[in-house]
Amino acid sequence: MLSEGAAASLLLLIFCQADARPLANQLSEEDEKVTKCITEILADTLSKPSPVPVTSECMKILQEDERVLAMLHHQHLLTELEDLAHQGKWGWPRLAAYRRGGGAGC
Repeated sequence: MLSEGAAASLLLLIFCQADARPLANQLSEEDEKVTKCITEILADTLSKPSPVPVTSECMKILQEDERVLAMLHHQHLLTELEDLAHQGKWGWPRLAAYRRGGGAGC
């Protein structure tokens, strides 16, 4: 089951990863399956008040698609970089001083 945040992240990643190539007249069968699953997930997430489980067929299709895996890897990398940047700003010495009342240290 994808959460609402995960579905929104997936949508954002899809738009950010879009290629600037002209579309072929017909999508491949694999592309059609991936597109159908993403559309189904987004429609369910945006139209229903509570998360709806992703069908096992769609989950399998998305887990096997290299583009989706690359986007998830990219998102994971960005999260790690954000964590590192946050640690740089609020590293252990600064965080300890802040907790002792020494101010933000920025």
